[in-house]
Amino acid sequence: MVSKSAGLGAFNFIKRSTYQAIGGHEAIAMQPVDDFALGKLVARKGYKQSYGFSKGIISVKLYDNLLAMVKGIEKNQFAGANYSVSATLAMGCFLLFMHVYPFVGLFFGPEWARVLCGVSVITVLAIYNYSKNYMCLSLRHFFLHPISALLYFGAMFKSMVKILSRGGIEWRGTVYSLEELR
Repeated sequence: MVSKSAGLGAFNFIKRSTYQAIGGHEAIAMQPVDDFALGKLVARKGYKQSYGFSKGIISVKLYDNLLAMVKGIEKNQFAGANYSVSATLAMGCFLLFMHVYPFVGLFFGPEWARVLCGVSVITVLAIYNYSKNYMCLSLRHFFLHPISALLYFGAMFKSMVKILSRGGIEWRGTVYSLEELR
């Protein structure tokens, strides 16, 4: 089922009346991905959501460096997949197929496959080019796209393995078991 909700920790603007009606923070207190949980709860309770772009009017630095970003993904990704191994593996395969294979496939395989990969890469370039009108992006980000996807895949897989082997998630300095969080 496709989600029709969203939440991003940096900017989750919500009316006080809506926030109180859905149960406030208490309703999502044990959710490591409370921003996403808030978005899902708002949608599930029948309230409207919308999205916007600011292109530099408002900005927040989510991570100080690449290592901090990878650690953030490790904490959030498996939780965002509701601690489902099959969902995480499916997302990983989709990520590799859509964001890495087209760049590699330009150079390997039969001609028809290379052409399809070329169309995919041109589409990604067009998306970056269009998105720079709404976000602070540069076309140099396009060249980092497959590398970013590989880093994300690695962090996502590491998240799943660490949480399953530990039997829980380390969050706010405490390890919470999967049973507590589900």
